[in-house]
Amino acid sequence: MGDGVSFETGIFEGVVIKKLTVFPLVMHLDTGDSTDQAQATLLGLLQWAKDEFGLRYSPGMITRWAFVSDVIFKTDFPLLRKVNSTLDSISSKISEIVRGNLKEELEYEPAKFWLAHNPNDRSASIAPFTIEHRVASLFEENIFYSEAPVPTKDHLSLLAELETAVRDKDES
Repeated sequence: MGDGVSFETGIFEGVVIKKLTVFPLVMHLDTGDSTDQAQATLLGLLQWAKDEFGLRYSPGMITRWAFVSDVIFKTDFPLLRKVNSTLDSISSKISEIVRGNLKEELEYEPAKFWLAHNPNDRSASIAPFTIEHRVASLFEENIFYSEAPVPTKDHLSLLAELETAVRDKDES
């Protein structure tokens, strides 16, 4: 896709813009806000450029949207350890083998959850849905980073659904 033209660090209608990159057929906007707010900001920027500089733009010109939502969240239980009992069992076996080989008490446990599309189905892949322990946090703190190829509101809904399903499974 090439490097495009990038504009970094700005504010538009109160939204902090980390980076706006314009490619021939694609625009990429990175903000610290929700995807709904980022989408509204991009549309506002395009309308502003039309009004101020005569950009040839109308809202119907954008026919497809790709989203990447990043959130940090905390649970009151070890979410990734509870997602799959088979992985938890394998983790225990790995811990035992490593303990025997290295003579160190290292406990392995699921550390990342990842759902992605088949890369052969699309020439340019889109973001996977991931959950992993937040960098520099202790596993027992249950602080996670998650990325998803969906709007923020859907991302939060999926995380809540997963948390509820794992909690309900654990309680039964």
